[in-house]
Amino acid sequence: MTQADVFVEGFRPGVAERLGIGPDDLQAVNPRLVYARMTGWGQNGPLADRAGHDINYLAISSALEPIGHAGGRPVPPLNLVGDFGGGGLTMTMCILAALFERNSSGRGQVVDAAMVDGSSLLMSFIHGLGDSGTAHDHVQAAHPLRVDRPLRGERRVRLAGADTMGGAEASTQRSAPLLFDLEGCVQPSPAPRFERTPTETPTGPRDAADLLTRWDST
Repeated sequence: MTQADVFVEGFRPGVAERLGIGPDDLQAVNPRLVYARMTGWGQNGPLADRAGHDINYLAISSALEPIGHAGGRPVPPLNLVGDFGGGGLTMTMCILAALFERNSSGRGQVVDAAMVDGSSLLMSFIHGLGDSGTAHDHVQAAHPLRVDRPLRGERRVRLAGADTMGGAEASTQRSAPLLFDLEGCVQPSPAPRFERTPTETPTGPRDAADLLTRWDST
C-alpha cells in the first residue's frame, strides 16, 4: 500500500473504516494515495445506508423519466446510465483528475463518486435544451424524447431543493443540492466530489462573448 497510487472501495458508508482500511488508515502510511469511494447514494444523507440499484439512481436524478417515447412509460436503459456512466465513468474521471492534481501538490485525496450524482451530471445537456426552449425543436424532431416532463412543474419543484444523496425530503441534510438554479436554468450540481479540492457551484456569465473576454483578460 505504501507504493499504491489509487485505492478503490465500494462498501456502504462506514464499512471500510470498521475494517481498518478507511481513508485515514491508508493515507497515514501513504499521503500520496488517491482514495476513491464508489456508492449509489454517497457518504451521507437519508439513503446512504440503504441498498440501491441502477434504476433507483436514475429515477431520483431525473434521468429515467425522459427516456422513452412521448406519451409512453419510461424505458430503463439497461444499466448504462447509472452503473456504467454515472458510476464507473465518473469514478474514472475523478481518479484521473486527482492524480493530475497530485502532480503539483504531491498529495492524494479522497474522491467520492456517487451514482446518483453522476447520473444527474449526465443530464446536463438535456436540462440545457429544456431551459433554452430548444428541446422539442432539436431533440424531439430526431427522437421523441419526453425531455420537458422532468424539467418543469412538479418534478422541478421536488428536485430543486433535493439532497444530493437522498431526494427532496432530505433538503436540510446537505448543503449541496442535486439540482440548482443558474440564472433561471436548472443544472446538476458539480460531481464527483473531491475532499481536498472541492468543485465550486458554477455561476454566470452565460453570455459567450463575455466569457471569452474574461478568458482573454487572464
